[in-house]
Amino acid sequence: MAIGVDVIAKTEREARLQFSVRDTGIGIAKEQQAQIFDAFVQADGSTTRNYGGTGLGLAIATQIVAMMDGNIEVESEVGQGSVFRFTAQFSLPDSSTVQRIAEQDEGEEQPAVPSLHILVVEDNAFNQRLAMSLLQKQGHQVVVASDGRTALDLWAQSSFDLIMMDVQMPEMDGFEVTAAIRAAERATGAHILILATTAHALVGDRERCLDAGMDEYISKPIHAKTLNSTLAKLAQKL
Repeated sequence: MAIGVDVIAKTEREARLQFSVRDTGIGIAKEQQAQIFDAFVQADGSTTRNYGGTGLGLAIATQIVAMMDGNIEVESEVGQGSVFRFTAQFSLPDSSTVQRIAEQDEGEEQPAVPSLHILVVEDNAFNQRLAMSLLQKQGHQVVVASDGRTALDLWAQSSFDLIMMDVQMPEMDGFEVTAAIRAAERATGAHILILATTAHALVGDRERCLDAGMDEYISKPIHAKTLNSTLAKLAQKL
């Protein structure tokens, strides 16, 4: 299965995204494709027996997408798999939102952290601005990479103390970037600190990040207090 996201329209206040989900399953005949978005309809009666399901999933998805001012469609061939695409409209946070989140923990006593040279790897513009605001307020030097390949180039060209690594990114995700860095480090004996950041705070996520070679893990949205205490702990390893 492959998942993709594309920006198809954007203004200062809104963005329209198209999501695609591609599988290599049994496929759907053309004459049945228009019906599968109706409740309790499946392309083949044997589907429930073989794969489970009630025929409600796509109908519910269609309603949710409609509520987000979008639409959903499918391309499929029997035996070749399917590609489901849907669009949705999202409001973009303004700079005041970033500032408000960045200031939410001000006034609380924070552990002392030395000034660090940090590479922030993050594909979301709002999360980039938030991370930069939080880190720069604490006196850190920040460089931002919007994708995994750019992050690898910057890491190879510069000397960073730490990388804040978004786990979910298109094309080359945080796990793949970390694996490439750790593979290169085996030849040099070096070890850069990698702090994983992810929007999915699920049981086992931290262990998965550590097993992948990352040094610590925090969930999004990032809070100043959590970030600072985590950086303080990591800085002791420098």
